[in-house]
Amino acid sequence: MSSRDSYDLKPFLLIYNGIVFGANGAGIMLDLWVTDWARVSFDCTPISYQITDLKPFFTIYLAYIFFWLHIGEMVPRVVATLMKKKVQWDTFDTITELFFIFTIYYGIKYYPGKASSFLTLVTLIFGLFDYAMRVCASAGPPTVDIDYWQKTFAFFKFLHSLSILIHGYILFFTPSCSNITTLSLLEIMASTFNLINTYRNGSTAWSKAKCLKFD
Repeated sequence: MSSRDSYDLKPFLLIYNGIVFGANGAGIMLDLWVTDWARVSFDCTPISYQITDLKPFFTIYLAYIFFWLHIGEMVPRVVATLMKKKVQWDTFDTITELFFIFTIYYGIKYYPGKASSFLTLVTLIFGLFDYAMRVCASAGPPTVDIDYWQKTFAFFKFLHSLSILIHGYILFFTPSCSNITTLSLLEIMASTFNLINTYRNGSTAWSKAKCLKFD
């Protein structure tokens, strides 16, 4: 396999990144609608199946869509491997990604509700910027300011992880949210892993793994 020719999958990567970019944008609008513009992100009340308001149930369906969308994060890495592009990805990256996916699944499975929708919302917002950059990188523009993209990606990744960390701490120390203590701890741990990974990889994570500049 090492001696094979690389596959030219730039058109596929461009289409895929464009679709996911659109999905993130649509997901943000839907998430803001069902959470009343994120005003219920700290409401730990379990969903009542006796109510007629459909918004709380949409949070569950949206979270499931987001769950599979996040698993789809692996697709660009598979494509990069087929194209013989170097991808910076080690054991800690794998652990961080899998733990984040598990946190999403745990929230959907055991604590579906308004508070758990915050994780979906902030990650979709981050994904919108992430995939906007990926679309530009996949299109292979003649001039790509790699330094600017590196700093921008690292900045948004930091804000993404920090917002989840703060949300988890607030829920953990809120007496009325004692029913979702486990989910709060998982959010804190997942965001901590992400912060460590952002610091650990530094700006090289964008230039080597995500911003594939094609010749």
